Amino acid sequence: MRLFIAILFPMDVKLKLAELRDAIHDKAVHGTFTPTENLHMTLFFLGERDRNDVWRIKDAMDELKFDSFRLTFSSIGFFRRNDGNLWFSGIEKSTGLERVYDELGKKLYKIFPDLERRKLKAHVTLSRRTLSEMAGFSFKPFPAEVDSIDLMLSERTERGMKYTSLYSVKSSDFMED
Repeated sequence: MRLFIAILFPMDVKLKLAELRDAIHDKAVHGTFTPTENLHMTLFFLGERDRNDVWRIKDAMDELKFDSFRLTFSSIGFFRRNDGNLWFSGIEKSTGLERVYDELGKKLYKIFPDLERRKLKAHVTLSRRTLSEMAGFSFKPFPAEVDSIDLMLSERTERGMKYTSLYSVKSSDFMED
């Protein structure tokens, strides 16, 4: 099973991210563009894991205690790649996000010593393998409230990548209506 831990967004945030993706698409010679339903922020890519690992990951997530926090999408940029750039929407520094990342990271590194340790680069991928000229592109920053973290299954299908939430933990201050 190919797994990752992510922050999922409500549809209104996904639609704003899709507008940014579409602006890149309109200027692109070619690329692979993230479908709206797949827009998310990966916290930890766990890679190929077996079913028994899912229980250990859920236990680590259950130990995570956090208050809801706000993310602000405020930039657009890219990581250079030989086969075309990876375009993303950048996220401003967030103390809440950093706490979740650090706390969950400590738990995951104990379970999976082989897990790649990376500095947090908060972003949402909009496209991959993209040749595009985006000089002068700007947008009004927008927020997203985060009150849950999800364990995700990634599957390659005939229609592209399919992401399924296997488990979710809510923030400590989340209250059901």
